[in-house]
Amino acid sequence: MKLLSRRTLLRGAGIGVALPVLEAMLDGRGLLHGTARAGGANPARLILFHWPQGLPVAWGAADGGFWYPTTYGSGWTVTPGLQPLADSGLIPEINVIDGLTYRQISNHVGSHGHSVAYMTGYAAQPESPGSSEPTTAGPSVDQVAAARIGGATKFRSITTGLYDQGEGWWSWSDAGVRAPLELDPVLLYNRLFSDLQLDPDAALAAAARTKSVLDFVADDIGTLQGQLGSADRSRLDEHLTTIRELEKQLDFTPSADCSLPPQPGKVAYGDGDCDAYAKLMVDLVVMALRCDLTRVAFVSLGPSQNYRTFPHLDIPYTYHNICHSGGANGGPDIDADGGDRDALYRKIALWHMQMLAYFLDRLRGTDEASNLLTDAAFVASSEFSSGGLHYEEFVPAIVAGKLGGMETGKVMALPCSFPEAWQTPPWCGQPGPKSDVCINDLWTTALRAVGAYDESEIFGDPTLPTSAIAGLWNG
Repeated sequence: MKLLSRRTLLRGAGIGVALPVLEAMLDGRGLLHGTARAGGANPARLILFHWPQGLPVAWGAADGGFWYPTTYGSGWTVTPGLQPLADSGLIPEINVIDGLTYRQISNHVGSHGHSVAYMTGYAAQPESPGSSEPTTAGPSVDQVAAARIGGATKFRSITTGLYDQGEGWWSWSDAGVRAPLELDPVLLYNRLFSDLQLDPDAALAAAARTKSVLDFVADDIGTLQGQLGSADRSRLDEHLTTIRELEKQLDFTPSADCSLPPQPGKVAYGDGDCDAYAKLMVDLVVMALRCDLTRVAFVSLGPSQNYRTFPHLDIPYTYHNICHSGGANGGPDIDADGGDRDALYRKIALWHMQMLAYFLDRLRGTDEASNLLTDAAFVASSEFSSGGLHYEEFVPAIVAGKLGGMETGKVMALPCSFPEAWQTPPWCGQPGPKSDVCINDLWTTALRAVGAYDESEIFGDPTLPTSAIAGLWNG
């Protein structure tokens, strides 16, 4: 639309006031009606973090108060398993969610294959008749977001992992189509930053080009306003204010913290390097977000069927062995009573939380201007509650991000139950009208928050009664 007086185009130096179809005008489906995607000065981001094989939760008993909080609301008591987040001052920035599940869509294919449902929202199916390899009927949550909000950046999404993902099956671009994770920090660096130009003069020129078009036609606007009656001046002022607000929403440039990270050397992917390896991958992803190279990111600390050891934690046993309390599948036997096993499992779980704290701290930045969580929906979780039993019940989840004005610093206990051999643990809320909340509800809430879905769309299996979770972002 062009801004015209009755006789003259506002033509400051040959520039007309006109707006093309802009991203901020589009709803979550890319249409010129419905809820607009842009809700603030910066774009929304979906950031996901995964740790493998759950937590040290035993059959028929709670975890002894190690990870799951047993107090709720804003006055909850930090458990030992969440202490790394407290040590980094992150408790006020997060919400812990107790009681999620995906039992509604769990279909066992192989030993870990049902975990396909964790990020896709559909039950796993054999890749071929009789196969123990799973496949899925739809894309994973990260790839849904990439398709809907990723087109405005250089990379629709960045998906990374540690080590060969094996039975990971986390990211799927479509039904039956795996989206491999980038595992090599050297290759990731080259892909993201090899052609990144951060020349100061070029940045100044780009800033000049993004100057408000209203500034270029200021003289014409002033002349026109002097010729109008009060009612027309009011209409014109309202129209110009709308234009300037739209410009503010779209005037997003890489943050001042965007910089070219150090180029990584060749990394030896031995278990002993896993701490430095994980932090390097996190640093590269965070800088890609700061430079607005992507608005969808996924970081996984490993596959579900996980045979890594942890020398930096003085643990010689494989992770899989520790989860299953025995000497099968590699490594020496662990004490038959399981006592040593539990201590080792907790040690690994604490390291996973340390990496989560590291990631959140890097996203938080040093001040309000550099805080990427302000405009993000962040979810950290695992595919199992008990890594030893492969349970899709009580999936642990931590969320962050201030989209929709979400209040943080709380524990939310969702209504849930547990069948048969398990007794309802103390971290489960009392059964209610919608008991056993499916993880699809969490992904639906996150996708709506970042503008990838409108309020009529749900994630995953369409036969489930999926809805947004109240209290998360704008759910």
